[in-house]
Amino acid sequence: MKERWLGHEYEVMAAVWEAGASVPFPVGYDEDGGLLLEYIGDPLQAAPRLAQARLERDALDDAWAQLQASLRLVVEAGWVHADLSAYNALWWEGRLWLIDFPQAVDLVGSPHGFDLLHRDVLNVCKWFGRRGVDTDGEALFAELVAAAFSGRRSTDLAP
Repeated sequence: MKERWLGHEYEVMAAVWEAGASVPFPVGYDEDGGLLLEYIGDPLQAAPRLAQARLERDALDDAWAQLQASLRLVVEAGWVHADLSAYNALWWEGRLWLIDFPQAVDLVGSPHGFDLLHRDVLNVCKWFGRRGVDTDGEALFAELVAAAFSGRRSTDLAP
């Protein structure tokens, strides 16, 4: 079961990385069966989670724009994170990185895919909104739903 779970996360991370989303490169597995990802940070410290990063307003606006762009690429690749929050994103040297995809689901193939995407969007909108960033969760959700279908290959759609 652990192998299947790690294999799923690796598959999702590889797909969204290849799609261009800002995620650490999935390297493989260690000898204990743990998922190995590109290290984000420097020799002294790992990148902090977005929730712990102390961002000024300009950086918050930039992080919000980067998050939206990565979310679009994730859904165009056919996935939904399904547990997205400021705790599942890193901030390092002006760049936002999405992490922790073990619970990700196929956006269209899962019966709960769109509900999970909606929850993810509202969750991150609430976090950014509490920090003064102008967000519109329903508009972003609608944009992502449209992107999900425009980004899917015709072979991915049901006949």
